[in-house]
Amino acid sequence: MDVLDLVIIALLLVFAISGFRRGLSWVGPSMIGLLVGLLVGALAAPPIARALTHSRTAQPLIAIGFFLAIALIIQGVGTGIGFQARVRALRTSLATADSVAGAALSLVGVLAAAWYLGLTFSQSPWTELDNQIAGSRIIRAVDSFFPRPPGFLASIQNVLRGAGFPNPFADIVPSQLAPVQIPPLVNTPGIRQATSVTSKVIASGCGGGAEAGSSWPVAPDYVVTNAHVVAGSSQVVVITPSDQATHAATVVLYDPNIDVAVLHVPGLGLSPLSTMSADPPSGTSGAVIGYPGGGDERVVAAAVRGTESAQGYNVYGDTLVTRDIAVLAANVVPGNSGGPIVNNNGAVIGLVFAASTTDPNTGYALTVSQISGDIHAGVGHTQPVSTQACTS
Repeated sequence: MDVLDLVIIALLLVFAISGFRRGLSWVGPSMIGLLVGLLVGALAAPPIARALTHSRTAQPLIAIGFFLAIALIIQGVGTGIGFQARVRALRTSLATADSVAGAALSLVGVLAAAWYLGLTFSQSPWTELDNQIAGSRIIRAVDSFFPRPPGFLASIQNVLRGAGFPNPFADIVPSQLAPVQIPPLVNTPGIRQATSVTSKVIASGCGGGAEAGSSWPVAPDYVVTNAHVVAGSSQVVVITPSDQATHAATVVLYDPNIDVAVLHVPGLGLSPLSTMSADPPSGTSGAVIGYPGGGDERVVAAAVRGTESAQGYNVYGDTLVTRDIAVLAANVVPGNSGGPIVNNNGAVIGLVFAASTTDPNTGYALTVSQISGDIHAGVGHTQPVSTQACTS
């Protein structure tokens, strides 16, 4: 039992006593106020934070402040209404029943609030908090039978992550796949070939800045990357590794749910990478190739822990989606987004799209079978499509 569980148990005792003293007539309106406050806060805090700053460090702090402030203010209104109702209830023969019901509702309210806040903060930038939530037996028990909240209620998670990646999981504990050791990096001809055609993507237009990611060729003059790399962009360029030449690119397919974008790059001249014909087995070794932090190209050793069907959120954090993903033992950071993970023969295993907020050596890739439909739908088109809104 971790510290968070002890805190929840203490809150259950305190609120049970408080609920008995206040009664259902007081607790009920207060709980309704809290629920409404959490709803309004979850909807309002992310756009407020994004409007005030484009800093991924500051956005989570601002969002938390507004989220909690809005929730508590609206709960205060409900508490005031409930107080008047309790005064009237004490003058009736139902006062005792009102008290017992108030204690029971308080217990339910504490568990529900702990679950929702745990889910909201479970993939925050603060590793110790994430680990406490993941280790909470109480929150995990409640999570096992509570439904996933609607996507719009979870949009605040996208801001709290502050990591330059979408949230790949809607669960408290992201993945239960067994860990594997990261193998030594091997310099095979296949990995060298994949490295020579993995290009940098620079997307401009959001907040006056630019988003950097990675890409790899899927057909002559076409590359694939992540949707979150080009979201809301007004201009996209691809920079080839061999000569550092800059090529104008057009987004011809944009899928914010799966997190895939296909770019048409006339005159790119890169040979498409081959892909694995089936999902990789656990223990498959290879390399993640990309441009971490938008800097120089980097190749890091990687291994596949396994594949799974994961329920998570789209790049905007407002819609629940299910993706087939590969869980990786690899150091994945922002800028790797859209790059390939390849096996030692240079065949693509998946499209890197996210990383763990608690383990620097865990990353996530969309499987080839998951992205193949979008790739086939995009290749052959040359007209631009909307990249919709910015993600931050």
